[in-house]
Amino acid sequence: MFTKAIKGMITGILVLGFSGVTMAEESVTPMPGHPQHEVEGAAGPVGVTGTLGVVSNYVWRGVEQTGTRTPAVQGSLDFSFAAVPGLAIGNWNSNAAGMTETDYYLSYTGAAGDLGYKAGLTLYSYEFKSFGTKTNADGTTANVAVQKEIFVGATFGSFSGTYYMVPSEDSTYGKGETADASVSLSWLDLGYSTEVLGLTTAITYGTGTYNQQWLNAGAAVESTAILTLSLSKSVSESVTASFNKTHVMTQSANGTGLHNEFWMGLSTTF
Repeated sequence: MFTKAIKGMITGILVLGFSGVTMAEESVTPMPGHPQHEVEGAAGPVGVTGTLGVVSNYVWRGVEQTGTRTPAVQGSLDFSFAAVPGLAIGNWNSNAAGMTETDYYLSYTGAAGDLGYKAGLTLYSYEFKSFGTKTNADGTTANVAVQKEIFVGATFGSFSGTYYMVPSEDSTYGKGETADASVSLSWLDLGYSTEVLGLTTAITYGTGTYNQQWLNAGAAVESTAILTLSLSKSVSESVTASFNKTHVMTQSANGTGLHNEFWMGLSTTF
């Protein structure tokens, strides 16, 4: 089945015209790029599921991550446990700008009637290091660190909301100089998903704060708002194709400005 899925993915790339196209989380309908923290229950004592995908550009919360709008290969491996329904741990990986991003997450999902809920912790790591440094080509050093992010979320019908927070002690670690250590970073996603002409259509409004790690804004902590449209469709039993477009609603005042992005993706589950 996995070989068949990979062949389906390649066929889907050709059909979408991915070759020669240069384009650019967390929503009701998962978009390629970052773990979604929702794992199917274990069929045995331990369930194992995975994803493998490619995006024409890796964009996260409106910020282009590959540096040159180039494709990214992304994959995840998740474990669920029959003894504790709703509990999952996982790992998500992607190439980024000149480095490898490897994320680890622990999540718990459940439901109370029609209300679904989730909570957990994500560790974002780069270059497989934890609070270390690396030497740049010009001889300068930069932080390469694990950054913790706590999240809580809920779904009701076609609506969803998730709140993310990076504690202040972690918010200063990144690729550049450190920012204000007393400031916590946060992000809020509000989403709606429905079916339109056979396409799963999701609209996500995301707003929150960044530090210089993402916008190169010196010591400033920036606030911005992003609107994302995602259209997705299953092209086989286990392969999904998507088209995604962002619109910057509130721009950062300092550092590198955000841009409207669009990108395509293909992913398979196994």
